Parts: sequence; C-alpha cells; structure tokens
Amino acid sequence: GTFCKPCVFPAGALGAAAGPVVRAAPHVENVGTSLVGALMDTAVIRYGLKVFAAACVLLSGECLRSYLSYAPTGTPADAMGSSAMDWLHRQEAKEGGVVFFMNALLVLVLDRMYRVIKETHRLTLHMEVLKKQSVQQGQFAASLLSAGKEPTQSTMPTGAAGKEDAAEAAVRKRKEDEASKAVKGSEDKKAD
Repeated sequence: GTFCKPCVFPAGALGAAAGPVVRAAPHVENVGTSLVGALMDTAVIRYGLKVFAAACVLLSGECLRSYLSYAPTGTPADAMGSSAMDWLHRQEAKEGGVVFFMNALLVLVLDRMYRVIKETHRLTLHMEVLKKQSVQQGQFAASLLSAGKEPTQSTMPTGAAGKEDAAEAAVRKRKEDEASKAVKGSEDKKAD
C-alpha cells in the first residue's frame, strides 16, 4: 500500500511542554503548564488524540498485513527486476507499521504523562499548604508557651491529698450547717 509510508506525528513539542526534564524558570514553566493544560484538558482534543491513536493502530495492522503478503513471485530469473521492488515495498510496509504503532504509543504515553504530572503538581501544592499550616501551628504553640500561660490543671483530688481534702470539706460543711442553724435559731427568737 501507498499509505504504509512512514509519517511521524509531531508530538515531540507537546511532550516537551507537558513535562520538561530540565526545570525551566517558574514563570516559563507556569505558562507552559497552562498552555498544555488548556489543550489537554479539553475533551475534543483528548478524544481526537485517542481517535488518532486508534487510527494509527489500524494503519499499523494494515502495514503488517501488507508486509506479510509480499511473497516472491515466479522464478528467480523472472523476478530479478521485480524482487528489488518487492523488497522495497516490503521494507516500506514494515517501516510504516512500526512508525504508526510508535505514533499510537506516543499519543497514549503523552496523555498519561500529562495526567501524572498534573496530579504530582496538585499533590505538591497540597503538601506545601500542609507544611505552612504545621509551621503556623508550631509558632502558635510556641507563643502560648512563651507568654507564661501554664496548661490548665485538673482540680480533682487524687491519692492521699484527695482524702485530706475530702475530710476538710466535710468539716467545713458541718461548720456551715451549724452556722446556718444558729442564724435560723436567732431569727426564730427575734420573731417570737
């Protein structure tokens, strides 16, 4: 087939912009990320790339069929001139099949790589936020401790000291009860 001649999909520029191996300046990286994000996040382009990948797989299969269908014809003496052409067509079909299959893989890998880079960027921002929050909480705790505020202590009695406090509370209650009875008794005498 005539369509089995190789044509390379120019996705190298898209791959370089999606995730540069060498880190560029932050503003350049942000512009590149937003540009690629605008392209890769649109449904039409993503589905278009998947359709392109499917077409490349089909064309690769057709090239493979074409490669396998070329067989020597006639006797070697008759096929002396045509065998070179058959060999050439067979090599074109093989090369076209490989290139179409590589194009399909490239499109699928670029899509997956973009999604992984996007998720990594999101998680990195989330980790930075968590780091800032932990630093702020540490500073807040340090400011509370440096202000001289002691942590609140429980007023519940514990151990032997608790028994002494309970005894003192019982004596205090008895004295208060006696005092209140004395006050009521004096009021009753005044009322008579």
